[in-house]
Amino acid sequence: MNLKKLIDSLTLEEKLGQLIMLSPNFWVDTIFLYFMFFAGTYEIEFDLKADDARKIRVALEGAGLSGDEAFKYIDATTEWKTIKLTYTFNTDQMNKALDFFLGSLTTDRNGVKFDAEYDVLTTLYFRNLNVKYTELGS
Repeated sequence: MNLKKLIDSLTLEEKLGQLIMLSPNFWVDTIFLYFMFFAGTYEIEFDLKADDARKIRVALEGAGLSGDEAFKYIDATTEWKTIKLTYTFNTDQMNKALDFFLGSLTTDRNGVKFDAEYDVLTTLYFRNLNVKYTELGS
């Protein structure tokens, strides 16, 4: 397929999404939410759905978490579903980002790398983001 003809035929919104998916830089299609995580437990909850099913990667790097805790893989389906992530920190974690990787998952993160077939171009929807904090020892 001629990529130029494909891109020329798309709407502006579709072009932006297509260009993001074609980007070799994983951070172009990533949402970074910066937090000051004080010692304690955080329950982060949100609703997620997609026009076409795909996986997304949620990462919290450099905060002393094990690989399985720091990198989570979530299935975005065509129906709304509530996602709940729980993180516990024994010490304060300043200037950390909760990263939502919404585009290509072919970049190796903690030994996990998906094939290009998982890079589904779709629209993702988020709603009802809530963060609950519980102090250590509470």
